[in-house]
This record gives sequence, C-alpha cells and structure tokens, in this order.
Amino acid sequence: MPPNPKSPEKVYFIVGKIVATTGRWFLILLTYVIIFQIGSMEGSLLERLSRIQLPRIKIQHPSILTTSSQKVALDQIELSYHTIRVGVFRDRGLADSLRSKLHAARIKSHVLSYRNHYYVCIGKYDSIKKAQTTLKKVKERGFPSASLILAKI
Repeated sequence: MPPNPKSPEKVYFIVGKIVATTGRWFLILLTYVIIFQIGSMEGSLLERLSRIQLPRIKIQHPSILTTSSQKVALDQIELSYHTIRVGVFRDRGLADSLRSKLHAARIKSHVLSYRNHYYVCIGKYDSIKKAQTTLKKVKERGFPSASLILAKI
C-alpha cells in the first residue's frame, strides 16, 4: 500500500529535501562568489589569495602580569588560582628552552613575563589538591626545582 501523502513521514521527507536543496544552492552560490572575487584580481593565485580580506577575530586572554598598555605590579593583581612554577629566568631564551624540555616530557607549560623575569609555569588549578598531585608528577618526571605557587585573592 503506498504511503499516505499527508502522513508526517512524507511531510518530513519533503521538508528535508527542501532544506538540503536550499543549502546546496547557497553553498554553490557562495563558491561562485569567492571564485569570481579571486578571478577578478591581478597576480598569481597565491598573491590573490593573500589579498582576500578575512575577518580577524581578536581573542583576549586574561593576562596575569601585564595589561594591554602597561605592566602592573604583582601586589595590585588579585589572583585566584594555584600554579606550578618550574623556573625563573632573566633571559627569554632560557625560559623557552625549559619550556621545550617540558614539552618533550609531554607537559604543557606557559611563560609569564614580569619585571624583566620570565616564569615557566604549569597549569591553573582551582584546587590545591590537584596542583599538589600535578607537582608530584612533574618532580617525578625530572623537574625537581618545581614549586607550588599559592595564589590567593
């Protein structure tokens, strides 16, 4: 027996076909617009692609030790997490070297800059227990100078 033309399954099937077809045509139209934009430019293909203006999204990460315009004294900042400090250096190259060693040991780290010093740190922890557990693992992996920084509000 053929399906009833007014059955919900038939309606859903028709709506799905319409949505799929509309989306397909929109994608084709968008592709042609991009190709037309690239084709109307002068120069090699790579030059054309480099001149296409893409929207830039600026993501601002909360900075612990610096603001966008100036450095801030550490006593003016209220910190609300614990972190593990693995090393402190005056030379950025040495800090990056230690960070590379941590990366080779499969430990994620970051470098913070404050008053001409570079701090190599691991993680941001809300719980001191999690920070202590990670500190123990970091020391076991060959970084005995690591220490826990208790950052209070």
